[in-house]
Amino acid sequence: MLRYLFFLYHFGLVWLLLIARYPRQVVPKATLIPLQSVSELIAEIVALYPVHPHLITMLGQQTLGNALLFVPWGILAPLCFASLRPVWALRGAALGLSLSFECLQYGLRLGMFDVDDLIFNLLGAMVGQKALQLLPDTGK
Repeated sequence: MLRYLFFLYHFGLVWLLLIARYPRQVVPKATLIPLQSVSELIAEIVALYPVHPHLITMLGQQTLGNALLFVPWGILAPLCFASLRPVWALRGAALGLSLSFECLQYGLRLGMFDVDDLIFNLLGAMVGQKALQLLPDTGK
């Protein structure tokens, strides 16, 4: 049952991050400096807030949204696959999955490659893993 749920979760990720964006064609762009996109967005908020309050929503999507997207992965992956129970294994796999999505978005011109997404996706998986460890008899 859990593996079926894990599969559905992955289908949702593919839908949200790839299929729902099609046929959007963007100019390929990569941000490789950690937290550059977030700091630029914060600077825009400070400069334009009264006129453009939607920038706060964009900041939430960029940070909290990316982290929350991977919390279920941090919970379900170790429950479905014993090999992902060690901290290093789960973090490596989460980083690999997030990197795959970023590369696909960039390569298919559906979005940009942003290292901030990797950071917040990994943070979300770590939060999920920690939550699982706090539950009795599940995170061991």
